[in-house]
Amino acid sequence: MHWTERIPSASFDVQCEGSNHKVVWSEGKLLLCAHPEVDAEKALIALGGKTPYCLQILDLWESAVSDGGFIEEWAGCFKADKRRRWWLSTALDRLKSEGVQDCLHDLPRARARKMCEVTIGLPHEFLDLAAVTVMAQADEGLRDLDEYLLTHSTHAVQ
Repeated sequence: MHWTERIPSASFDVQCEGSNHKVVWSEGKLLLCAHPEVDAEKALIALGGKTPYCLQILDLWESAVSDGGFIEEWAGCFKADKRRRWWLSTALDRLKSEGVQDCLHDLPRARARKMCEVTIGLPHEFLDLAAVTVMAQADEGLRDLDEYLLTHSTHAVQ
């Protein structure tokens, strides 16, 4: 059984295009329930259309799992911390407006900015799932961290 099949599905709701939409993680994939034709929507965006909030969430997810730079910030937080998110939001605002990098110091500014956006924009349990995905990509099969990661992720989405 693949590790993604052992972790329960998780979801959260977002306001998108004037409606409540559900974003679901299931068996390793992020699903946008109200946007079944993601590629078609991306084509419309490329032609100048507005990016729906759900697709912004998908972009954050794809950035998180392809880059992994958020893990340094995520690793110290077993549970969601509103004060930490507030601080990261302030740090991101400063990075955007003043160029001062108060977080993720080891990353180049552009990556730090995107990874701060990831850390602020995704719910904590989805950061957990993204971190496990990054580690699984690095070691497909999770040989060394298998039980720890599965336990952490399973508890995170409950």
